[in-house]
Amino acid sequence: MFRFESIARSSCVPWTLAFVAQAALASTGAALSPTEIFERAGESVTMVQAQAADGTALAAATAIALGDGRYVSTCAALEGSDSIRIGPADRQRVATLLARDVQRNLCLLSARAEADPAAISRAPAGELPPVGERVYALSNALGLGIGLSEGVIAGIRQRGDVTLLQFTAPISPGSEGGALVDSKGRLVGIIDYRQRDGQNVNFAAPVDWIDEIEMRSRQDAHRQEWRDRAARWLREGDGEKLAELAGE
Repeated sequence: MFRFESIARSSCVPWTLAFVAQAALASTGAALSPTEIFERAGESVTMVQAQAADGTALAAATAIALGDGRYVSTCAALEGSDSIRIGPADRQRVATLLARDVQRNLCLLSARAEADPAAISRAPAGELPPVGERVYALSNALGLGIGLSEGVIAGIRQRGDVTLLQFTAPISPGSEGGALVDSKGRLVGIIDYRQRDGQNVNFAAPVDWIDEIEMRSRQDAHRQEWRDRAARWLREGDGEKLAELAGE
């Protein structure tokens, strides 16, 4: 009897451990493969294009779906444009600028469609990824369409009162506004820019900033209008209007 109970209990141990391990993974979320990351988060990342009045493309960037036809992208690539189009090249639609946070270089866009992309999954509020954590950049690098690159968090950098995520996943022009996601496919940052004199020295804005764009946009409306007019007249080479603007 003793032998039977011992064998029964010992044979249950691996199954018990397996059950506990599975429960732990379910509660914390297992790391996804790069392919799974792209399939899951990539559906919520799309192309965005700034255009002149005649339809000429001025710049290509990336946007992240937030749900209900709303997107977040960076503002710099959109400045001075007459129109903004969002979506894959064969399914582009006009986007409306909802709000701009000039200081943090983040813009909210609206572009409704019959089937809007699902909102990207976001990391918990206030949770910054630790240095060394594996991350993935999903972006429209060089305007070629949404692709994936892999790296790690290299540091959490303070620039005055601004916090930025430094990461090593390779990016290129057009990656601005792309998604930086963790190994669970959750958005942790919005790709901002590259430090051009360094290799893979790239930065992203923390995901929590998305929720502050509209409030900060209202506080900074005059400055946004000034920058937009300056960008337009600089592009058009209108020195007289630029001089008038500088005197305001």
